[in-house]
Amino acid sequence: NRLINVGGQYNHVTTVTSTGPVSIDSDYLILIDASGGNITLTLPAASNNFMLSSGISWRFKRMDNSGNTVTIQVNGTPGTDTIDGASNFTLTTQYQSRDVMCISTSAFVLL
Repeated sequence: NRLINVGGQYNHVTTVTSTGPVSIDSDYLILIDASGGNITLTLPAASNNFMLSSGISWRFKRMDNSGNTVTIQVNGTPGTDTIDGASNFTLTTQYQSRDVMCISTSAFVLL
């Protein structure tokens, strides 16, 4: 949940150590630790995240330097939703981060 006050915006921070879905209700900054194994995070369907010309966004940041894979992917059949025209992207190095924003009922972009 996002809280706003006169001093700025507060965003929820989540640490992830295993594969799972990305939440539209509570996730914003997602710190990923793949030192225990490969991790795949699945975005919610774009059709649930875009309305009235507004889309939700997330920030993903890889915290570990293991050789394990960190993949962020779309929900459902590839091609139905896309991330800059692809079905997924990876975070390959420690401290690498990417922002993702939903821009339509079928598309996300990397910022």
